[in-house]
Amino acid sequence: MFEHIYFFTHQTDGENQDVLKDEAYQKMVKMHHLPSAKDTSFCIDGKSRYLLQHPLSLEKQKYLMYLQAFSYMDTGASYYTKRSNYPSILLLYTYEGIGELIYRGQRYTLRKGDGFVIDCREAQFYKTMGNHWCHSDLHFWGGQSALFYNENFANKPPVFHCTQQKSFQTQLEKILRMQNEPVINRDFYISFELEKMLFYILECLKEFHNTEEIPDTISLLQNYLEHHFAQDITLEAMAGFTGISKYHLCRQFKKYTGFSPREYLIHLRLLQAQMLLQSTEIPCYKIGIMVGFTNEANFIQHFKKAFDMTPGEYRNTIKN
Repeated sequence: MFEHIYFFTHQTDGENQDVLKDEAYQKMVKMHHLPSAKDTSFCIDGKSRYLLQHPLSLEKQKYLMYLQAFSYMDTGASYYTKRSNYPSILLLYTYEGIGELIYRGQRYTLRKGDGFVIDCREAQFYKTMGNHWCHSDLHFWGGQSALFYNENFANKPPVFHCTQQKSFQTQLEKILRMQNEPVINRDFYISFELEKMLFYILECLKEFHNTEEIPDTISLLQNYLEHHFAQDITLEAMAGFTGISKYHLCRQFKKYTGFSPREYLIHLRLLQAQMLLQSTEIPCYKIGIMVGFTNEANFIQHFKKAFDMTPGEYRNTIKN
């Protein structure tokens, strides 16, 4: 496991104040520009092998997911971490032993094959249960990390169970090898592979918690709207299409898409209008009618609300 991956190694026993004063730890912090530990307390008990973030431009940090730090820890009975206000998403996975997570007022036991995904800006506490806990910690941030977490993990229990450890380990090591090897477009590849890892975890969560799927009525309506958005489609017509009441439809559609049915329809029209403004010379008022708005004023009103400029201003911006 983790063959052909070069790690730094750190071993110490002690509370965080002792560790922070440790000469080897201070050297590591200075070398890798680690963040302040003012909202963190921990006890390191055992051996840690780790990788840290390589230099990354501010532009890449803004648009790409990136690995902040990875550690493979073989910890003893005294190990714990208590943290908050740290801009990072943590993916932790258990290889051996037993650990415990306390997060959002809930307590979770972690055994072999169990892991969790949490937002480290929120308070968290995790520790060894018993005498031994072998686990990996992958911290990442940047790009759409926070959005991805909020959309896909925030409203689910944080713990997952991986029945195919080999698949998990293969994807994890792929990311770590990329972090190790300075190749062209490395940061883009790492961002892509981190997303793949998260989608894999989502599948594990679905199996572990028997997560509900989007109802057919909602997915069929989404598909219908995406192909017929230019037509005059009322909420009554949508309710008739799905066979459920308008009230229930609005509640269900918002739950699974984040939009009301009407908002979703308007966004589809605006996206199509954007494409036509970019790629054609069709007059703005005609584009509004073509994509389904009743008149030019209505089109301009919705476009400006969504993009903070009129359709004509948007077209000029694209041209310039």
